[in-house]
Formats: sequence, C-alpha cells, structure tokens
Amino acid sequence: MDGKKFVERLELALNVQGNNELARLLGGTDTTYSNWRTGYSKPKVDFLLNEIGLRGINIHWLLTGEGRMYSEKRNAMHESPEEYCAGNMADVASEIGKRVIEIYELLKGRKKE
Repeated sequence: MDGKKFVERLELALNVQGNNELARLLGGTDTTYSNWRTGYSKPKVDFLLNEIGLRGINIHWLLTGEGRMYSEKRNAMHESPEEYCAGNMADVASEIGKRVIEIYELLKGRKKE
C-alpha cells in the first residue's frame, strides 16, 4: 500500500485537506496521518472498518485506488459521510433496543415462574 496515495484518497473521500483536518474529523493526531503518508506506520483494520466503512467509503478503493470511491449503498443514497454514518448508527441503535426489550421480556417471564 502506498501510504501517500492512501491518505490523499482519504482526504478526497472525506473532502478535507491535511493531517490536522483528518485528525479533527476522524480522531487521533496529525502525526498518525503523517506517519501513514510516509509509510512509517499503517492504519489498523478496526480503523478501516469502523471509521471508514461506516462512512460508506469503499475500502478496496481507499487501499488500491481501484473501483468506486463509495460503497453501492452510499452511492444510491447520495448522502454525506456524516449522514450515512448517522443512518447506520440509528439502525444499530434500533437493533440494540429490540434486543434489550427481548431480554427484558425473557427475564420478566422467568421471574413469574
């Protein structure tokens, strides 16, 4: 993986410029992104999945420059990264809520026995 091109594609996909803006948007420090740029270090898989995948950025494109910049779902919805992420988080929260209710009902039923 070419670290410089990776960070350039990341900036393009997120519509930001520079290590400081990346750090502000994604967390971490500007040194982190500088290290990726120079090849001193590489992003971790959990970063790619959590920060990038949830924003609808095509990880294959980010790593290689091949294919589409955004995932099919995000392209179809024409959402900003923030809107896409918020939508996914709402779906996750809804699923968690359903599971909590199921567990509550299960435990409530056990107390009656």
